[in-house]
Amino acid sequence: MEETLELRDILEILKRRRRLIAGVFIAGMAAALLFLLLVTPRYTSEAALKFNPSRFEISAQKSNVGSELFDRLMAGEIAAVKSPAILMKVLKAEDLLNDPELNKTTMTEMVARGLNGLFGYAQADANHDAKILERFRKKLQVGNPDRTNLISISYTSWDAKKSALVTNAVANAYLAQHLDNRLASTPLAAKWLNERKVALRERWRRSEGAAEKFKAKNNLSYVSGEKLREQYIDRLNEQLVLAGTKTEAARARVEQVRQLLKS
Repeated sequence: MEETLELRDILEILKRRRRLIAGVFIAGMAAALLFLLLVTPRYTSEAALKFNPSRFEISAQKSNVGSELFDRLMAGEIAAVKSPAILMKVLKAEDLLNDPELNKTTMTEMVARGLNGLFGYAQADANHDAKILERFRKKLQVGNPDRTNLISISYTSWDAKKSALVTNAVANAYLAQHLDNRLASTPLAAKWLNERKVALRERWRRSEGAAEKFKAKNNLSYVSGEKLREQYIDRLNEQLVLAGTKTEAARARVEQVRQLLKS
């Protein structure tokens, strides 16, 4: 009888203290989780790309304008690195859409994903990819250290190899996008130079004919100590040579970029 009373007393005490016990339990679980988060190692890999705005040369007298222009250019390049197009290419190429670090979900998100899967697979996949993309962007750091001409790219992960892999993948995707842009623009420049060269050659022929007519009409052989025909030929030949040089340079750049893409 006494043992029964003692057990009832203990149960009553536990019942009265249930909120305190629950609070202690929750606090202990939170402390344990925080400890695990703190002791879990994090690895950060960093890559640096040199940005050379050679097409935007500013004279020394306009240094302030040049500085502002350079800052805008750097901001544009940083935004390009973190653009959805480039980051999604990396996510798909490295199979990061299924990466455990980027797929941590709460119970509510798991239930919502299951319900969406029953009624709309495409929408569920789109929402999933958008969430992974946003989490990936938050873990990726892109900046311009000390306002230099360097673009720094870094990624933090639980795995050191994954950190280095993702950092290099983002840098390579950004460079590949630049090469694609150059491939798209260089053939247009080469086409324009070829058309310019044809136009110059036709102009030279017309000028030569006009010179011969002028000489025959005025019975002239020399002007300012030089033959009139040679004046036209020399002048237009210089322009033809310049146009040809630019055309060959453009073709060489196209071939170089093609070789880089094959390697």
